[in-house]
Amino acid sequence: DQPLSASAESATWKLKPPVSFVQGLFETVLQVVERSEGRMIRTEMRTSGMGAKATVASRIELDAHPEGGTRIRWQSTVTSLEGLLKMVPKSAIQRNATPMMEQSW
Repeated sequence: DQPLSASAESATWKLKPPVSFVQGLFETVLQVVERSEGRMIRTEMRTSGMGAKATVASRIELDAHPEGGTRIRWQSTVTSLEGLLKMVPKSAIQRNATPMMEQSW
């Protein structure tokens, strides 16, 4: 991944998608769309490049862990596919996106 910019509300980077039929780097923009300080963050991630676009919505919940630290729970859902990615079953996209999201969080 190649970082381009980052702030408290958004980040932009380039990445190689984890699917073999899509080549090149995709520009990715992650935007915070809602937050409850110290408890929850909702984000929207838009990825585009090489004739394809995808949007992923995520919800991240933060809870104090009884033994100290913070427990993080998250859920991401592919909400939109365009171009070349529209021909791929959503379940395959979700399956390939999950490891990428795990690495990101």
